[in-house]
Amino acid sequence: MKNCVKTIQLKSGGYSKVEGSVGLNLTKLVQDILKINDIGACDPCPSDSIYLKPGTYRKGKKGKGLHLNRFIKDVLFECGVDIETCSDVCVRDYVLFDGQYAMQDKNKKRKTLRSLYLNEVIRDVIRKCGVRCIYCFEDPGFTAITPIQADSPLCGSMFVNSAAGDLIKYVIDSDGVFTETLVLENMSNFNDIAIAPNSTFYGNINGDLFTINTTSGLETNLNITGTISGEGLSMFNATEIISAGTSTGGIELYKYDVSTNTNTLWFTVPVSGTPAGDYIVIGNNLYISVYKGPETVNLVRAGLTTNLEWDNTFVDLGTLPFGTYFGLANVGENLYSVNGNQIVKINKNNLSDTTVVFTSTLASNFRGAASVEDGIVSC
Repeated sequence: MKNCVKTIQLKSGGYSKVEGSVGLNLTKLVQDILKINDIGACDPCPSDSIYLKPGTYRKGKKGKGLHLNRFIKDVLFECGVDIETCSDVCVRDYVLFDGQYAMQDKNKKRKTLRSLYLNEVIRDVIRKCGVRCIYCFEDPGFTAITPIQADSPLCGSMFVNSAAGDLIKYVIDSDGVFTETLVLENMSNFNDIAIAPNSTFYGNINGDLFTINTTSGLETNLNITGTISGEGLSMFNATEIISAGTSTGGIELYKYDVSTNTNTLWFTVPVSGTPAGDYIVIGNNLYISVYKGPETVNLVRAGLTTNLEWDNTFVDLGTLPFGTYFGLANVGENLYSVNGNQIVKINKNNLSDTTVVFTSTLASNFRGAASVEDGIVSC
């Protein structure tokens, strides 16, 4: 489980961090906030960290003042977050001086502050710069979603099904190297697959839901009440499966509970298009692939609250490169997709940095993808 970033208060001539310290690495503070919010690729980030010390600060040589807004924007840029639309005056400009902390307006008039909460400034800059930030305060504050801990032999792996009925396993090691293994042949032509934390495999065909025995190949129709909406399929927790349909209001997300045989509308994201593939939870965000037209699939991010409801926010992150995508999978908080016979790693915060990481020699025309970590599950 991810931890909250402590609220940092700067006081005249120093700062406090609850338990106290002799110096504050401001660069690392921003990086920690980004990591908690699944924003940016923070390894590596700027190497020349800024430290705040009682009565002063430094970045290489001692300066005359530190513009927090510009500094935070620089860190975001270095971490791969596109904030080009953010002007220097989109939020009040806070300046740190030796021994004092001031608020500077657009006319460069400064008002000395007795104290300054760094967390609030950083949060406001991130939000005003167009990046959604679920910020985490210790008290009372926001708490990240608590994942289900999976002790599964499938951790660290993703599975792909093809139009020819192949089920292929990909083990991804710590260096990102893929090992490809054929698990089953001649399966039904499932639209997509999903994997429960207990390693049960599911597949859907035209609204019907099946379990798949990956040893014998036996497929069992669960004869569910109603149908699974759309073509995509992702496991949300131990018993619930996410699917999606389309309405005049946008993309409708459903949760089907295999233990109670009930299918419930979860929420509707007001975006145009049709569901293209999967619905992956990473942190407090749900990632949705949306088909916009030939060779055009967009990635949409919707926010979730700690009680696993939609928080009424969403961002269309833009069009994925390389053409049409279908399945998505989460392995170690890395988002992957399939396209033809290729596996693609998606940079969630900079889609143009999306890269092909593996090309299959065993199958082509991939249909779906899944891992045990696709929902609120952590290995």
